[in-house]
Order: sequence, then C-alpha cells, then structure tokens
Amino acid sequence: MPYRMEFDSKGFIRATAEGHYDAGQAVALCHESAALAEQHGVSTVLADLSHAQLEMQFTSVYRVHDMAADIFPPHFRVAALLGEDQGLADEARFAEDVSHNRGMDFHVFRSEPLAVAWLTG
Repeated sequence: MPYRMEFDSKGFIRATAEGHYDAGQAVALCHESAALAEQHGVSTVLADLSHAQLEMQFTSVYRVHDMAADIFPPHFRVAALLGEDQGLADEARFAEDVSHNRGMDFHVFRSEPLAVAWLTG
C-alpha cells in the first residue's frame, strides 16, 4: 500500500504516502480519507506527501483535484504536506487553484506545524 491512514489525536485524519504516488493512488486516498473522516466525525484531512515520489503531470493534477472536489463534502478542509526538497511549486499552486475554483478548501504546506495549525485553527 502506498499510503497509510489514521485518526490523529489532534482531531484530523492523517494520510501518509511513501514511495511511488500517482493520480490513481491520490484519488483512492481521497475516497478513503473522506470515508474515515466521516466515521470519526471530523472534517479535516492532512495528506502527508513529504516522503512520496510524486509522479503527476499537470493534466493529472487537474483531474485529481477536480475529482477531489466531488469526493470531499464542501465543509471539509484538506492540507497537503510537501517536503522542502520536493520542489513542485508550480504544481502545488495549480492544485490549489483548481481546488479553490471547484469550491474546495485545500492548501499546500511545506511545514507540518503550519499545516496542523491551519487544519485545527
């Protein structure tokens, strides 16, 4: 499995991906984390992608975030955590733009404390 899920004691779902991570796995992560969040009665998800090998072109980024807006209910907040050394600044900005245009509360972070503060604040 390219990712693992757990309920974090701070009140959100933590999905941690490692190794190869592509659009199909991203959509599966969205479905699974949304279902787990609803089971726990929370509406926040942290997708920790900081140790994943992200393999998505802009068309895949668009498709994933377009679908994610249909998977997550409108009141959900989703944060993606990227590593400082991963680059991907253009892709991250594009993912945020697509999500926001579809009405999804999504933000990309490079710092876990900032991501957690945004999710729990």
